[in-house]
Amino acid sequence: MIIRSTMSLVYQWYALLTNAFQTEIGVYYSGEKRVLPLTVTTYHSAGDLIAEYGNTFKLLICDEEHHLPAKTWGEAALMAPAPFRLGLTATYPEEHEQIGERWRLDELIGPIVYTQRLETLVGKQLAAYRTQRVRVDLTHEERASYDAAYAIYTGFVRERGLRQKHGAGWLRALMRLSTSDPQARRAWLARRQLLNLLESCQGKLAALETLLHEHAGERILVFTESNAVAYTIARKYLVPVISHETGVAERKQILDAFQAGQYQVIVTSKVLNEGVDVPEAKVAIVLGGGASKREYLQRLGRILRKKEPLQAVLIEVLVRNTIEEGKVQRRNVPRENC
Repeated sequence: MIIRSTMSLVYQWYALLTNAFQTEIGVYYSGEKRVLPLTVTTYHSAGDLIAEYGNTFKLLICDEEHHLPAKTWGEAALMAPAPFRLGLTATYPEEHEQIGERWRLDELIGPIVYTQRLETLVGKQLAAYRTQRVRVDLTHEERASYDAAYAIYTGFVRERGLRQKHGAGWLRALMRLSTSDPQARRAWLARRQLLNLLESCQGKLAALETLLHEHAGERILVFTESNAVAYTIARKYLVPVISHETGVAERKQILDAFQAGQYQVIVTSKVLNEGVDVPEAKVAIVLGGGASKREYLQRLGRILRKKEPLQAVLIEVLVRNTIEEGKVQRRNVPRENC
């Protein structure tokens, strides 16, 4: 049994297994329940499959296993009686992501048995690449709005001592508090306001236009934090969007057209972060800013499919003197260049 995070990635595994074994492959999810010796499912459907057919499978493969520490997702591996287990991920979860109410991967799957560093694959299995940061400024009006929202947000975090009390889980604590505490809700909304402002500020949109001109003729992925900004960019430049609202058939049509060169640019929020093969893409422009280490590596992975003689480039557009710069400094990913 192979477990994947989304239906589009289930179909990707289905195609790979069909080609590799030249046999019928089972697929199990809400729209189709066909159980065969080799079956691919999603984390959401795995519980039902295991409850009814768990004894059928002796090997459990959890792709993108960094999802497993989440309480509901990890239950799939906990329920499975399979004696043999394999987890796959490019971004193994940090220690703080496996504490509290979250599962531990070494208990669900087993210890790490093999690690391959990114730099050892570059130029061989993966394309050579470079990273670049473009820094922009807020306008006076944007800076005033940012400072006001930042004061509300950080003031509450300091006042309640959330970082001291909850450590790496302080943001989740704020989110939980915001459901019942009016002051926490105000702080949470202020955080959302400043993140939205940073993503859609005038400087970033101007930088995007410059970068699209500089890389004209190349296949480009533009990553945003929100669907709203993705659709704004799509309307301005008449390019397609892939979001969680995009159906499977439409997503396939967009990706096929991108591969064929009919589209030069695709705008997406987070749905292309994981696993999707986009081998023609060699430029990624990140407007969300300050992404986590995992998200950064996932987006870099979208442009690292080797295609000679092209070099991949990941460009982050950041706002000076904001929380984005602090996030990037803390991320500590090898080979990042300022």
